[in-house]
This record gives sequence, structure tokens and C-alpha cells, in this order.
Amino acid sequence: MSAAKVKVEDLSDVEKKLSVEIPPDEIQHQIQTYYAELARDVKLPGFRAGKAPLQLVRTRFSADVQRKIVSHLIESSYTQALTDHSLFPVASPKIEAQPFEEGKSFSYTVTIEVKPKIDLKKYKGLEVQKEKVDVTKKEVEAALKDLQERKAELKKVEQKRVTQKKDFVVIDFVGTLEGKKFAGGEAKNFLYELGSGRLVADFEQGLLGMTQGEQKEIQVTFPKDFSEKNVAGKLAIFQITLCEIKEKQIPELTDALAKTWDGCTGLADLEKKLKEELQRHNDERSEQKLEVQLAEALVKGNPLTPPPTMVERQQAYLMDDAERRLESFRMPQALIKENLEKMKEDLKKRAIFDVQFILLLEVISDQEKIGVTPEEIDQHLKNIADRSGMTFGQIHDHYRKAGLLSQIRWQVRQKKTMDFLISAAKVTEVKPSK
Repeated sequence: MSAAKVKVEDLSDVEKKLSVEIPPDEIQHQIQTYYAELARDVKLPGFRAGKAPLQLVRTRFSADVQRKIVSHLIESSYTQALTDHSLFPVASPKIEAQPFEEGKSFSYTVTIEVKPKIDLKKYKGLEVQKEKVDVTKKEVEAALKDLQERKAELKKVEQKRVTQKKDFVVIDFVGTLEGKKFAGGEAKNFLYELGSGRLVADFEQGLLGMTQGEQKEIQVTFPKDFSEKNVAGKLAIFQITLCEIKEKQIPELTDALAKTWDGCTGLADLEKKLKEELQRHNDERSEQKLEVQLAEALVKGNPLTPPPTMVERQQAYLMDDAERRLESFRMPQALIKENLEKMKEDLKKRAIFDVQFILLLEVISDQEKIGVTPEEIDQHLKNIADRSGMTFGQIHDHYRKAGLLSQIRWQVRQKKTMDFLISAAKVTEVKPSK
């Protein structure tokens, strides 16, 4: 069988053009094969299956056979060309075929994106700084206060008095615009902390100075930029009933209170564990900052052109992630869209950096022969299971069925490569800037 002629041109660091020409004898061989197979199975009016004359079969099915032949010729020769020239596309190819004419050679071109050839310049001995952040007494005291707050209870105020800031009030309210109720303007047993600023200023101000059981009318002018467009800039009338006044009662910080937290033997033990936990968080943040510095130094010292399609995919991922985070804040869709448009250019720059960094890590992993063992993958999955509250078996089955075990392998390899780069870097320990 005659081989196709393939010419490879470099269009850029990440683009190649393949010009492929398939000789007539190979095409003729494919044509004969297709028609022979078709003639054995096809059934035409007036003939038994497989008995129709070949010429009639050719006349009847020529257009269909031509499409199949062109598709087969491109697929088989393109695959062979990639193998012969050690090419690994990172995106779907762009194919332009010349008109097919039986008896003549068939030509087409393919434009593909590939990973750039990377000549590592500097990745060992990168100079980075690591912050050493010790936990202060004030931070421990703040953490203890936070734990006290978590154990606080709301108690109903029994004596007759007016509401004030820091009170928690339980209210019923009905709002109207021009005499008509509106969506979101009505609630019963609504709990609210006065002074928290979560409600419109006019509404909150009107709640101050009320007594339990009091009914009151409040006029509220919504800001023009209010998130709910149906009431933005409008005047609403609210009928308010103050059902209860509650006070937050914070327990004293004692050994007895400390023992309510798992594994604590007393207040001193709680302080010790809090300090250790805070130090772990500080160390993790310092490590994350160190890795960011290392990534920036690596990309800066090894400039490369990332494939556009890889950048587009990463940008799309970052945009989707940003959209999910904005939605979690219950932001209106119009505002989400506006924010995403503002973020688009910055996320593209971030995507370019991410792809450059990933490509460099991949090359370093290969060059340093950093591999991943099955035990390391299992340990990574066990860590995920511990954080999620699921069993190792459940997590393993989930990733296996989703076809994501190869992704887990890369994550482990990426972490090992980062650890290698840190061990090979020139790390200077510094105090955090104020």
C-alpha cells in the first residue's frame, strides 16, 4: 500500500500545518474495497441480495461511497502522520480538503495546536521568601471569644423596655407599594439583630425604640441601586408588629465551658489546642504564598507561548467558577453578568499564567522522573474521603466511574513536583510585612 506524502510546517511555537497528499493507487484500492463489500450485501429492486451488477451499484451509491472514502482517507492518514512525526494535538484539528476526483491524488491540509517545545532555563535555586507567622496572645484571645460567641444563647427579655442596638427582635411585617403588596415585602417571626446593617437603613431605624407587642407604621425609601429592581428607588409603607425582644447571653470562659469542646480537658488545654490550630493555619497560608512566589518565578524565568485553546478552556473554567461564587451570594443575574464582564480580561491573564505554569510543571516532572505510586493515589483519595465524611471506597468508586483517576494522578504528581521545586529553591525566612 502506497504511503501518503506529509509535509509539516511550523506556523508558530504552538501551531503546525500538515499538508497531506494521498496517491491515486491508494485511493483506487479503497474504492475497490468499498464497492466489493457493498456489492456483497446491497439489495436492489429486481436482484437478490449481493447479486446486483457492480456497475449499477457504483452508479447508485457513488456519492455515498465517495463521502466514506474521503472520511476514511483523512482519518487514517492523519492518525498515521501524527504517529510518524510525534505530534500530540491539544485541540480538535482544522481540516481543509481539496475536491475529490477519482483517478487523481487527494490532498488536504490540517492545522493543529500543540504544546510548545520547552527548553528549561531555570527551575532549581529559585529565590523565594517564606513568611514566619507566630500566633499572638491577642489572636488566641480572639479565638476564645469567637468560641464563646458560638455557645451564646438568645434569651427573651422579660422586663418592659424599648429596643436598642445589639438586641435581637422577632417581628411580623407587611410592606406595600402604592397600596399593593410586593414580592419579598412580607414575613412572620422574622429574627433580626439591630445594628447589623443587613436591612435598609430606614427600616432598621424604625425598629429602634419599639416595645414588645407594639405595632407601628414605617416609611422606607429603598436606595436607587437596591438589588431588587422592583423596589429600587421607591417609597414603601411597612406595618410592623414587634413580637419579642431577645438578648444574646454569652457564657463565661471556664473549665466547664472548655470541656464542651471535643477532647478538651479544661481551659488551658483549649487555649493550647487553639494556638496549635491557628499556627497550622498560619503555616498553611505561608506555604500557599511561597508556592505562588515559586510559580511566578518559574514562569518569569521560563517564558513560553501557551496554546490558545488551552488558554480558552482554562478561562472558561475560571469564568464558570467565578459565576458559581457570585451565585452563592444570591446576586441578581444581571449583576452577575455585569461582574463577569469586568472580570473577563483579568481571568484571561490568569488563564495564560495557569497554562504556562502547568506546562512547565509537566516538563519538570518528566525531566526529574517524578512518578506516582498507587499507594500515593490511595492516600490522596483517603485525604479527600476524610474531608468529605465519605469512606475511601465511596470516593474511589466515584472517581473511577467518573473517569477522574488520571486527574488525581496528575494532582499528586503536581504536588510532588512543587515539593521538589521548594526543596531545590533558595528559601529565605522573613517576618510578614505589616
